[in-house]
Amino acid sequence: MKREIKVEDYGDMLSQVTGKKLISYNTFGSYQGDWIAALEDGENIELWKGSYGSCSGCDWIEAEAYQDTVSLKKAKDYFKEDRPFAIIPKEMMERIDIQTFIEIMPANTRAEIYDFEPQELYEAILKGITNPLS
Repeated sequence: MKREIKVEDYGDMLSQVTGKKLISYNTFGSYQGDWIAALEDGENIELWKGSYGSCSGCDWIEAEAYQDTVSLKKAKDYFKEDRPFAIIPKEMMERIDIQTFIEIMPANTRAEIYDFEPQELYEAILKGITNPLS
């Protein structure tokens, strides 16, 4: 059983914790901001949102980054209270338009402040569904 994992970002960590494929990970902000990760489980696309900071005092991964690996238990504990903000069946995702997708995004994102482009996330998800990487 794996006890330690190496993570690049919250999307990578979330993928390893849940065992689901990371399709897209987008950050919007500068020294601090939000992230949205799209994960796929074979049937559904899950959209997750979180925030990040720029230093070890305000960001969990930054605090853990001083180690080569992160405890899998600590990573699971980090997400234990979190759930995706949207779960979209893959077949439905392939049929929704960009305007509908934008309406799914959380109202409290910092998108307006940090020039987050939902179009990029939308296209990355569609590409991930139609051209899955091995």
